[in-house]
Amino acid sequence: DSKGATMTLITLTHGERIAAYASESWDGNKNNWVNSRHNLLYSLNQNNWMMSTSAPHYGQKNGMSYGPTFGGGHDLYVPKELNKVTSTKSSFYGAMTSQELCGVGGGGNIEKLEVWTTTTDISGAFPHPPP
Repeated sequence: DSKGATMTLITLTHGERIAAYASESWDGNKNNWVNSRHNLLYSLNQNNWMMSTSAPHYGQKNGMSYGPTFGGGHDLYVPKELNKVTSTKSSFYGAMTSQELCGVGGGGNIEKLEVWTTTTDISGAFPHPPP
């Protein structure tokens, strides 16, 4: 919490690999949505992405009962136990589906999860749709 921008790297037991960029700090003590047009979900297996530009008010979810969570429906949800991931494409912009992000069934069990702080804003590396 309160470390600035982060990159979360997730490997699922069935081999899917996901990168999730949060441009704003996390704060587990709050139970709120963080407004950001620059958050990004990226499938390393599919080489495809989606971004929080279409519903920036659902950029990322803070709360003690959440792990890294993005998007209002949840485009990417990790529970506080950090043991699984689910995806229901809802509020992020991009051509990628939940199945493409997480593989079979739009979710899976987590084999490895790492969260890194970063001082580099990577959101500019991807085309932004109009607001």
